[in-house]
Amino acid sequence: MSEEILKALMQLFAIISKQEDGGNKNHDEFVKEFLLSQISIDRFDTYFDQYVDYKNQQQTTTGGVTSVKDSVRTLSICKRINKTLSQKQKSVVLVRICEFIYVSENDSGLRLEIVETIGKIFKIDKDEFARIIEFSAANTLEDIKGNKDIQIHLDPAHHAQVNTDEVFVKEGIQNILFFCYIESANLILFRFWGEESIHLNGLQVKPIKIHILTDGATIRTNKGSVFFNEVLNNFRAKGDIKEVVFNASIPTHTWKGGKVALKDIEVIERSGTLFGIMGGSGAGKTTMLNILSGQLKSPEADIKLNGHDITTEEARSNIGYIPQDDLLMEELTVYQNLYYNAKLINGKWSEEEIEERIMKVLSDLGLAEIKDIKVGNALNKKISGGQRKRLNIALELIREPLVLFVDEPTSGLSSKDSENVMDLLKLLSHSGKIIFVVIHQPSSEIFKLFDKLMILDLGGLPVYYGNPIESVIYFKTLTNQINQEKGECEVCGNVNPEQIFDTLEDKEVDEFGNYTEHRKITPIKWNEFYRDKIAIDESPKQLKVESLDKIGTPSLLKQFKVFFTRDFLSRISDKQYLLIALLEAPVLAFVLSFVIRSASVNSETYAFGLNQNIPAYIFMLVIVALFVGLTISAEEIFKDQKILKREQFLRLSRLSYLGSKTIYLILLSALQSFLLVLVGNLVLEIHENFLVYWLIIFSVFVFGNITGLILSSSFKSIVTIYIVIPLIIIPQMILGGAMFKFVNLNKIIGGGYRVPVISRLMISNWAYESIMVAQFTDNAYQKEFYEYDQLLSDYTYRTAYLYPYLEDLLNEQSENGDSETSVCSATVLNTLNFEIKRSGIEGDQQLNFSDNSIEQAYAIVEFLTDYYKDKYNNIIRLKDEKIRELQQSYSKEVLLNMRNQSFNNDVAEITQNTLTENRYFVEDDFVYQNYDHVFMRDHLHPDYPGKGNFMYENYKSVFGKSVSAFWFNMSVIWLFNIGLFVMLYFNVLKKLMSLI
Repeated sequence: MSEEILKALMQLFAIISKQEDGGNKNHDEFVKEFLLSQISIDRFDTYFDQYVDYKNQQQTTTGGVTSVKDSVRTLSICKRINKTLSQKQKSVVLVRICEFIYVSENDSGLRLEIVETIGKIFKIDKDEFARIIEFSAANTLEDIKGNKDIQIHLDPAHHAQVNTDEVFVKEGIQNILFFCYIESANLILFRFWGEESIHLNGLQVKPIKIHILTDGATIRTNKGSVFFNEVLNNFRAKGDIKEVVFNASIPTHTWKGGKVALKDIEVIERSGTLFGIMGGSGAGKTTMLNILSGQLKSPEADIKLNGHDITTEEARSNIGYIPQDDLLMEELTVYQNLYYNAKLINGKWSEEEIEERIMKVLSDLGLAEIKDIKVGNALNKKISGGQRKRLNIALELIREPLVLFVDEPTSGLSSKDSENVMDLLKLLSHSGKIIFVVIHQPSSEIFKLFDKLMILDLGGLPVYYGNPIESVIYFKTLTNQINQEKGECEVCGNVNPEQIFDTLEDKEVDEFGNYTEHRKITPIKWNEFYRDKIAIDESPKQLKVESLDKIGTPSLLKQFKVFFTRDFLSRISDKQYLLIALLEAPVLAFVLSFVIRSASVNSETYAFGLNQNIPAYIFMLVIVALFVGLTISAEEIFKDQKILKREQFLRLSRLSYLGSKTIYLILLSALQSFLLVLVGNLVLEIHENFLVYWLIIFSVFVFGNITGLILSSSFKSIVTIYIVIPLIIIPQMILGGAMFKFVNLNKIIGGGYRVPVISRLMISNWAYESIMVAQFTDNAYQKEFYEYDQLLSDYTYRTAYLYPYLEDLLNEQSENGDSETSVCSATVLNTLNFEIKRSGIEGDQQLNFSDNSIEQAYAIVEFLTDYYKDKYNNIIRLKDEKIRELQQSYSKEVLLNMRNQSFNNDVAEITQNTLTENRYFVEDDFVYQNYDHVFMRDHLHPDYPGKGNFMYENYKSVFGKSVSAFWFNMSVIWLFNIGLFVMLYFNVLKKLMSLI
C-alpha cells in the first residue's frame, strides 16, 4: 500500500469517526491494529498521530447532519486516490472502511452516507457494494445465515446450527467459516466464528474480523484446510461457466529402447483449475504435458475431455498448447501475428469477428498499446520478454480453448514478468478453463497460485497430487520433520518449494559424514507412499458435462493464402533481407561477367565470339543459381520449426504450408534468375537466347530452393545445414560436364565416352548442356548454316573416319583368312547393317549383305563411301551458294561482325568436341561416333543398335519421337523439382536419417 493511500485512509477513518459524538475507542483500536498490519512498528506513531490530528481538527458536527466540510473533504480524498487504485485495491479500501464503521455498535446513518459516496466515486458495482455492506454488518451467526451470496463451511457436527443450502460440510473444521465473493476484484472476504485457532497463509488470524483471500490463499485449522480455489469454484458453480472435466490415465509410457518415461499417472480435474506439474530434471514433466495434450501418442493412455477422446476433432478444437519457445513471426506486428493466427484457426470467422476477437484478447492481456509494434527477436528486441510470453498466450486464447497446456511459461523471464504471466494464467483459470503448467523452481507467490500440483520423480513416477501448500506438509510428515503441520512460514507466510525437492532427493550419509550418491528414499518408495496415502477424487467423472464445439479448420486453399500472405509480409518488412535477396544475384552476375570479360590475344576490342570464358560463364551461372537458391531457402522451415509444432497441433495442412513456401521462393527465384541472367549477359554482350538462359537458370534456382527446404526440414542445427550445402554444390561442379571430361573420370563411377549415370543425377549437367547446345545451335549466325553443317558433319564422319576404320578392320581380317568365304567380324557386321538401314537405300543390289562375307562388306563400304562423298560435294555446293547469297545481302564486315556477336568459338569447340583425338570408339561390337554429337542424329533412328546419352546432343529420343535438347532437359529438371517436392512433403530425408 502506498504512502498516499495510507494517509488518505487515515483521513477517511478520522472523518467517519468524527460523526459519533465523543468518538469511539473501538475505532482507535481498529486503526492501531490496521496500521500494525501494514507498516513497521517504528513508523506507527507517525500515521496514528496523523489519524488523531485529522479527527481533532474540528468539533464534531451536531444536529445529525454531516458537515459540508467533511463531505467536501471525503470527495476530495476519494477522487485524489481513485485514479491510483486498481479495482481490487478499491474493493479492499471499501471493505476496510465498512469494517471500521461496524466495529461501533452505533450504526450511524451519516457514516453510511459517507460509505455510499466512496462506493460511487470508486464505481463499485451496486450488488457488490450491497454484498460488502451486508457482510461487514453481520455481528452474529443469525445475521449471515440464509444469505445466498454468502458461503458457509463447517464440520458435520455444526450442520444443524446453520440450516441453509449454501453450506459446505468438511471434516476437521471446528469453527464456522463464512465467505463472500467480490467478482470484479477477484477477492473473497472471509470471517469465522469459533474458538479454534485458524491460520491464513501460515499466519494466525482473529475471529469475527474480515480477512481478504486472494489467489493461492490457504485457511488451515488443526485438522483440516480450505483453499481459495475450492471456495471460488463453489461460487462459480452457480454461474454460467461451461462445465469442463478432463481425466487422464497413463498406466505406462515407454521410449523405443524400453525405458519407462511415465508410470501410474492419473489426473482428474474440472473447470477453473490451475494445475502445476513439477519434478526434477528428466522426471518426465514435458513428456506428461505432451501426452495429456495429445501431441505425443501413448498406446496405453486414455485421455478424455468431457467424455471425448483427446484425438477427436471435438476435443482438439477445445485444447490449446503453448510451448516454452516463442511461436511468433518476428517481422510481423503484434496485431498481424494474431490476425494470421486467427485466419488459420477457423475458416468460418468473418473479418469483423476476427477483429473483435483480436482486440478483446489484446485488451485482456494488456497488449493493445503495442499492437502495431513489430515483435522482433532476441538480438533486436521490440517488445519485452513478458509481452512476448503474453502474446504467445494470446495466440491460443483467440480460439477460446477449454483446456490450456503451457510448458515453462516463466522460462527466461524476470521475477516480475514471471509473476505477471502466472497471474494471467490464474485469471484465465477463473474464467472456467483448466490450465496445465510445467513449472520449474517457482517463487512462493507463484507456487501458491496453483490449485493442484503433481510432482514427478525419476522414472516418471508420481509422488504427490493435491494442493501445493499441503505438499510441503505431506513430505515433512512422511520424513518425520519438525513443524510437520506447518506449510508456510509463520512470520511471512511464504512457501519454499525447494523444501520438497530437498526432501525428495535427500542423500544417505556414510560413516565419515559424507553424502553418498544413494537416496534415503528411492523414487519407487516415494511412489508407494503416493499410492497408499493419496486418493484421487474420481467424483468429476460422474459430473454431467456439456458437449464440445468443433472449430471449422480453413480449406487447403485458404490455408495456402494465409501462409503465403504471412510469409510475404514478413519478408518485405525485413528491409535487410529484401535488399540482399534482390541485390545478391545481380551483384554476383556483375562480378562474374566483369572478371571474365576479356578480348582475344590478337585484338584489344572485346567480342563475344572470341571470349574463351563463355563456357565457364555458362557453367558458373548454373552453379551460382544452385548456390543462391539453396542458401536463400536453407532456413525457411528451420526457423519455423517452433511455429510448425503448434500448427501441427492444430492439424493444419502441411501441403498448404510447403506450397506457400515453394510458391513464394519460386516467385523470388524468377526475379533473381532474371536479374542474374540480365546483368551477366549484358556485360558479356550475349544478345540472343535470353529466354533459354532465363528459363534454365530459373529452373535450377527452383531446384536449389526445394533442396534447401528439404535440408531446412531435415536437420536440427543451422550449422549442419550450411555444412551440408558444399556436399551438394561440389559434386554438381565435378560431375556437371564442364570441369572434367567424362572420359577422364574414374571408371567405377561410369567414366567413359558417354555421360555417366551419376552425372545425369546432377541438375548442373542437364542445365549446362541445355544452354551450351542452345548457344551453339540457336544463334543468328549458326542458324544460317546449321542444316548444312549438320549434314557435312554426318558425311565427313562416315567418309573420313567410320568407313576407313571399317576397311582397316576388314583388311586386318583378310590378312588372317580367306576373304572370299570368311564372315566379317561382329563389329563390322553390326555397324554395316545399321549403315545400310540409315542410308535409306537398303533395297539397292549393291548393298546386298546376305552372306555377311568380307568381300560383300568391302563392296558395301566402297559404295557407301562414294555415296556420301557425292552427297558431301552437293551440300558443299549448296552451302557455298548460301554464303554467296548472304554476301550479296550483307558486306563481309557485317557477316564477320554477326559471327563475332553470335557465334562463340569456344562454345562450338566444346559442343563439337573437335579437339578429341578419338573420333570414334567401339563398344558392344558397334562403332560409335565420338565427336559432333551436337550434329548427330543417328541415335534417333529406330534401328540404332547402341545407346545414346552423349553430351551435347541437340535432339533426344522420347518414345520414338525427336525432342529438342532444351525442352527435354527442361522437362527433366522439373521432374527433379517435382520429385524433390514429394520428398519434402513426406519428409523422406528426415525419416531416412532417423532410420540410420
